[in-house]
Amino acid sequence: MSGTVGICAQETARYTRFATSLARLELPAGWQIHEVYGPYIAYSRQALAENFEGEYLLFMDDYHVFAPDLLRRLLRAA
Repeated sequence: MSGTVGICAQETARYTRFATSLARLELPAGWQIHEVYGPYIAYSRQALAENFEGEYLLFMDDYHVFAPDLLRRLLRAA
C-alpha cells in the first residue's frame, strides 16, 4: 500500500509538538509527505487532493499530535 501524508499548515511555525510528532512519524514503504502552506485550509486540502500519490491520502493539520506508528495502525485496520 502506498499513499501520501498531506500536511496543511500556516506559513509560520506554530506548534512545536506537531513538528516533533511529524519528525518521529514512521513512514511505511511507498509513503511520502507533501505539504501546502498558507492561510486557507480549503485551498490546501484541494491542492493536496489533486496532487497526492498512492492509494491513500491522510490529511494532517499543524495542530495535530500523533504516535510514531499511526500509519501502521491505520493501515492494519484498512
